[in-house]
Amino acid sequence: MEIYNPLVDEKYKDYFYTTVRGKSYQLIPIHLRSEYVGKMNVKVTGITLYDYFGVFSLSKQLNEQTALFVLPGTYDIDLLGNSRESIISEYSLSTDHTKGIDANDIIAIKEYVLGDNLKQIHWKLSSKLDELLVKEMSEVITSSQFILLETAVSDVHPNEIDAMIEAFYSISKAMIKSDQTHYFGWFDRKYNLFRRKEIHSLDQLNDHLQDLLSISFKVDHQSSIATFLQNTYDIRVSQLIYITSSEPNRESLDESIHMITIRCTSHHIEKSLRNTEDTIHITPYTLEEDLRKLPI
Repeated sequence: MEIYNPLVDEKYKDYFYTTVRGKSYQLIPIHLRSEYVGKMNVKVTGITLYDYFGVFSLSKQLNEQTALFVLPGTYDIDLLGNSRESIISEYSLSTDHTKGIDANDIIAIKEYVLGDNLKQIHWKLSSKLDELLVKEMSEVITSSQFILLETAVSDVHPNEIDAMIEAFYSISKAMIKSDQTHYFGWFDRKYNLFRRKEIHSLDQLNDHLQDLLSISFKVDHQSSIATFLQNTYDIRVSQLIYITSSEPNRESLDESIHMITIRCTSHHIEKSLRNTEDTIHITPYTLEEDLRKLPI
């Protein structure tokens, strides 16, 4: 049996032994394990039958295939923070600050005063902070958040890929939990195209999980950051969350886009050099702790 995980470029062979009575039908359970997330392509290449004494044998070549998915772990990230100020600031977007009536376009959160539109009360925040808060609305949606996964990387260890995928999935899931519609994407080497998805719900996120777990990380194709710039001309991105294992290139990025880089490395980095305002370093060994430091 051959098992291949293209996500981390892991390939190995395994052999299974069992006994079967003559003229009988038997289901044989096979237990497969993987240290890493991804799509496990399983191929049965052959079978050999032996007589009771192991003297005679009969072999037959096979080409039976199937696929299994090892799903990423997820980590709880509180994107709203714990303080009243950080909670409210998350709802301020980069717009023209003109009040409007579209309930999708929040430019600020303020305390309720007599005369405010009762329909604009933010019940979720009001309940959390135990005071009435209302939403100030803009006229038009003008910006979006985008999670970008870099697939053109070199000398990347499988556990780094593992951590990048889990960070990608955890951040998207946290945005859904906090009612933040967002985009995510990556460059797909197999089909030579940039995949971009708008995510509103957990069902949508999980629908694209198989595509995410089937990609390959190679340096012999276009970078996700380069193709991102070519394929997002029709949307305005206010914040880019860029997940990579290498030094980011910000030169071609529009100045209006605030980029936060999540850089994954498998080796230890001195604390004094780790994090800046726009860069968070994560490791496979401290991933949960590192993701809690995200400035988003």
